[in-house]
Amino acid sequence: MIGPARSTSPIVVAHRGRSSCCPENTRRAFQEGLACGADAIECDIQLTRDGAIVVCHNPTLDHYGHPEVDIATSSLSQLRDVDLGATSGRRFTGERIVTLEELIAEFATSIPLLVEFKTKHLSERDGLKLVDAFLSRLADHERLSVQALCFNPYVLRRLNETITDMPLVWNTNEPHLIRRQDLADQPWLTGVGCRIGNLNQDAASLIHDAGLQMYCFTCNEESDVLKARDLGASAIISDDPVRTRSILAGTVCT
Repeated sequence: MIGPARSTSPIVVAHRGRSSCCPENTRRAFQEGLACGADAIECDIQLTRDGAIVVCHNPTLDHYGHPEVDIATSSLSQLRDVDLGATSGRRFTGERIVTLEELIAEFATSIPLLVEFKTKHLSERDGLKLVDAFLSRLADHERLSVQALCFNPYVLRRLNETITDMPLVWNTNEPHLIRRQDLADQPWLTGVGCRIGNLNQDAASLIHDAGLQMYCFTCNEESDVLKARDLGASAIISDDPVRTRSILAGTVCT
């Protein structure tokens, strides 16, 4: 678990690394997230055609100017050929896709990792392939620095069946629709990730009453950061951890 008690300030998580100033989900973004003092780093994982787990949010490389490159139908070597930083300026030229193993090896001993499983575009069968691949990669690594996030409860259920002590966070874009039964049906949860724009006091109270941590995403505006804090967030996920910390401290960067 990474969240503080409700009476303390929420931790600040670098969303896809420090994505406000770097190409998201790249090694450079994660390095900047660590260097700027974020409390944790959030990333996204996908499965390639040849079974590699790579760090990327969308099913294609469209965020990097390559919408024609589909992760699920590409091999790792094909994805490695794509320059993820070329469209973001000269200083990012040469950034290549990162694998889960590389991410864990470079960062997991220095900072907690929040790993989100991207399964919206997958069948349940293919989503579970991603889970099983993840579990096989994690076998030789310290688990305490890694948390799993997903919008699909079946992913979290499978993870809990194998690693009962891994923190598991259910993400939802509609926290205002959460019912008490939704949380009771997922007794393995340690937290709920909430889209900040749809979060209200009733939902926050349900989460807190269930003894769960509340992660708020994606908080970039001052009003969203303060709303997350006031509703008792354990973690605030932001593209710009430095500015978010300044907002919490009352010294907003311009």
